[in-house]
Amino acid sequence: MPGSFVDDFVLYWGFLALMQVHAGRRLFGNTFDRTRLDALTLGLERRTGCNLHWLLGVIVRLRKMRKRSAEFYRSYDALLTPTLADTTVRVGHLAPTDYQQVMDRLIDWVAFTPLQNVTGIRRSRCQWPHLQTA
Repeated sequence: MPGSFVDDFVLYWGFLALMQVHAGRRLFGNTFDRTRLDALTLGLERRTGCNLHWLLGVIVRLRKMRKRSAEFYRSYDALLTPTLADTTVRVGHLAPTDYQQVMDRLIDWVAFTPLQNVTGIRRSRCQWPHLQTA
């Protein structure tokens, strides 16, 4: 995975937030209220607004990840990763009002999902009967 992947993913994610913030009323109707958006969405929108000139390069690099994924699956049948990088966080851990704090926590915790989102890797969940509680 390229060293720029996290920053690229966050900028692309921010582009989606930017579109939501600026076109929300057109996309979701008159009930859309920008003032009710959370710190994460607004922070992503601000970060992307300042870095929009990098977006084309980001999209090109992220598209290459899809190609690299296809090359990987020509040699392997499966990629096993945990769902999260750590144990489940406490309620409220991802709810701070400071954008950078939320992003730092998300990047540390949700380490594998962005790659799957970008590449379109199919995910399947294994049920382990011996681990289920009655």
